[in-house]
Amino acid sequence: MLDINQWMDQYTAAVRGAFGERIRFIGLQGSRGRGEAKESSDIDVVLILDRLDTEDLNTYRSAVEALPERALLCGFVCGWPELVQWEKSDLLSLLLDTKPICGNLSGLLETIGEEDFRRAVLAGACGVYHACVHNLLHERDLNLLKALYKSAFFTIRTRYFARTGTYLAARKELLEAVGAAEREILLCQAAELESDSRRLLAWSKSLIDE
Repeated sequence: MLDINQWMDQYTAAVRGAFGERIRFIGLQGSRGRGEAKESSDIDVVLILDRLDTEDLNTYRSAVEALPERALLCGFVCGWPELVQWEKSDLLSLLLDTKPICGNLSGLLETIGEEDFRRAVLAGACGVYHACVHNLLHERDLNLLKALYKSAFFTIRTRYFARTGTYLAARKELLEAVGAAEREILLCQAAELESDSRRLLAWSKSLIDE
């Protein structure tokens, strides 16, 4: 299993060598940030620079090319001016799900209000609803359904934070805190297309109708 702390040290050294003082923030998100990763899990890194242009993207690609497990590296690279203007309901998930490695984005969280939380939950529920209907009608793909249950996890997590002010990153923590209906979604293995799609569709509909 990849030692993510050691890998992040290598990553940080590589991008610092390329960008130096221009780096505003480095973070780790996704399953590796939550401690829930598998061997094949992506390495979701967040890098925020003072600005970003296409030449910077070329520089970044060259800087990380020799890193171990390069094929697993993905994530979010952005310029600071764009980040501070980012759509707040979308920015919320980035801020909550990212473990800081270098720098801090907590000040941006203070700019997000109650209406932004509501939109983030609504957008998540609408996205699940739409894709679930599409999958039932057309794709009929269990792997897509599994991905939608993963999206539901993120929406449940955001909704819990909006309601309580407590951020629970891991699925295990959420399972112990949420109600029965959301616990059922978190526990579902998405193994049966019809019944598990109906369950997910009903859950997303309930959030949209709130």
